[in-house]
Amino acid sequence: MGDPAVEWWGPILHESYSSTEANGITLIGPDDWLEHPGSVGRAGLGIIHICDDAGTELAVDEIGTIYFERDSMPFAYHNDPEKTLSAQHPTEPTWSTVGDIGYVDDDRYLYLTDRKAFMIISGGVNIYPQEAENESP
Repeated sequence: MGDPAVEWWGPILHESYSSTEANGITLIGPDDWLEHPGSVGRAGLGIIHICDDAGTELAVDEIGTIYFERDSMPFAYHNDPEKTLSAQHPTEPTWSTVGDIGYVDDDRYLYLTDRKAFMIISGGVNIYPQEAENESP
């Protein structure tokens, strides 16, 4: 149906997205992937929030920092409280990020677009190299 992995293996692949910090997890199966190509799935652990640099939650299809909401902060970096604090949302102490950038669609499927560490700030504008690459012929 247009995806090389599905064409090769058939509709048997299941995918997940997470981090070693385990602040959240998304899951997607082959049928959902065919309906939402490029997605890494919907939340299986935590609630997904996409926020701008000030921490304001963004609308569907708007690109921003990916946060997962949990009942409590799910991790702390060893001997690095500043790094732990930088992974927390500015106003929501139980929302955390590992620095990935993306968006959700109307059905709350998550799409990854970049990493915050790769962002360049020029003249007050956030430039994501992957977006520039995607526009190249």
